[in-house]
Amino acid sequence: MSCSVEQTRSIAAQLASLSYQACLDSGILITLEGDLGAGKTAFSQGFIQALLPDARVRSPTFSLIESYALPQCTIHHLDLYRLHDPEELEYLGLRDLFWHNICLIEWASKGDGWLPSADLALTLHVKGEDRVMICHAKTETGSRLLKQMT
Repeated sequence: MSCSVEQTRSIAAQLASLSYQACLDSGILITLEGDLGAGKTAFSQGFIQALLPDARVRSPTFSLIESYALPQCTIHHLDLYRLHDPEELEYLGLRDLFWHNICLIEWASKGDGWLPSADLALTLHVKGEDRVMICHAKTETGSRLLKQMT
């Protein structure tokens, strides 16, 4: 699908609402890959602000992770762009973040071999003034979320 930054945020907001309900069962992991400037952070901002409208959403490029508490779970927004080796994630003790929470991970391929399987894998590309977002369900939970989006 092709979309503007505003549409990217709108799609993210719709997915956020569905993900919040689903995360109460087991947690949701959404990975975001794509070119610099393709909309990964815009997606994450739209997703988080849909559930926490007053949240000041910062890019975790330098901090690696920003967390946002919801009533029954937490959204963890990770940016692995600066990661040199996936093993670094083990030393940070991030494994517990994935249970009964929502995790949005930008540049997730830098954590290959360490990260659990994503429920949804999103790839974003820049095409002129537009953005192209491709969504792949990787689990049954991810498939249910995508079906609910249409």
